[in-house]
Amino acid sequence: RSIVTFTKAAMTTRIVALLQPGPETFSQFDEVIVLAEGYVIFSGPIDDVVEYFSDLGYELPATMDVADFLQLIPTEDGAALFNPEKSVSGATEHYTPEGFAEAFQKSSFGQNIRDELTAPHPHTWIKSKTLLQKATGAFVDEESKKEANSEQSLGSKEKIPKEFRLPHKNSFFRSMVLNFNRYIILWKRDKGFIIGKLAENFAMASSIGGILFNGGNIGIDTSEGFINDPDAVDTTFEKSLAIYGVFFLALWHLSQGTTINASDELAVRTINYKHIDANFFQTASFAIGRTLSTLPQKTLEIMIFAIPVYFLFNLNRTAAGFFIFLAIVFTYNFAIYIFYSVLSNLLPDKGTVQGVGITFLLLMAQFGGFIVYPDAIPV
Repeated sequence: RSIVTFTKAAMTTRIVALLQPGPETFSQFDEVIVLAEGYVIFSGPIDDVVEYFSDLGYELPATMDVADFLQLIPTEDGAALFNPEKSVSGATEHYTPEGFAEAFQKSSFGQNIRDELTAPHPHTWIKSKTLLQKATGAFVDEESKKEANSEQSLGSKEKIPKEFRLPHKNSFFRSMVLNFNRYIILWKRDKGFIIGKLAENFAMASSIGGILFNGGNIGIDTSEGFINDPDAVDTTFEKSLAIYGVFFLALWHLSQGTTINASDELAVRTINYKHIDANFFQTASFAIGRTLSTLPQKTLEIMIFAIPVYFLFNLNRTAAGFFIFLAIVFTYNFAIYIFYSVLSNLLPDKGTVQGVGITFLLLMAQFGGFIVYPDAIPV
């Protein structure tokens, strides 16, 4: 039923091979092709198949569904269903697969297929048969060979309708918007994830801000650009270490959160591969739309996390300082998300993604200049 619904919505055709389908499944199809030992013994609407075989002398028993009836007819057991008296063709014995195929070719269904195959195509794909002759080298005479070598016989792309030459139905921008809207809808539905992440970030912000409460308040006038008091210099140095500490803890927390969620991109990658193979949209439009759809979640997380940290730690109480701090934290969080998204699309499985990601975090912590003092890092 899902296949039928999708086919009608997409205005496409689906061909499905089934072995022993149930009556409910069989009834969903519009047409059926019945094969027996490689021969086509029927091809046409499902509504006509019972009547067709009835004219050949095969009656559908009241206790049998149509799918089982069609599978039984071309077998040896199908002879039990054959009634010569009801055979319009005058057959006196059970048909063989070759006999079924011959009867089908003589029927109106077979004739309709032949007419469609021999009818002129509505679109001029090439101007003559000489393109095929040139490809195979099978020329009837010298005249046809000369015609094949002429420019007029090679056809033209302009003759092919534009809708058949476009690799994607939608434009790049529309594909990007569709991907963006899709993941925004999925994000809105997962209210548990949204609330959980916001609560996690607020708790971490309260912890970091509480541990380093008021640590950013230097309390020394630095308007002249220098400090003469040695004690003030030591105090300022200690405060600067606290400022480095709050930045390190903030960015470390955001990196850990991104690392944990990075493996979720593997599931998105699988869906993307299916859509790309079906020419739903361009790869770049998916990547951009998917990335932009994370901005609302990232913005909420940064606001819930960065604002409490900024005011609890008592950083510079100016509008410029506040927005610069938000910009730094947001840019880092977004950049680290893109980095892990790239890893998720390059590496084969969840374990490898998390392993490489954690290794990156350890290297960043080791050489970030906070845990190991810059002067102690070997050059």
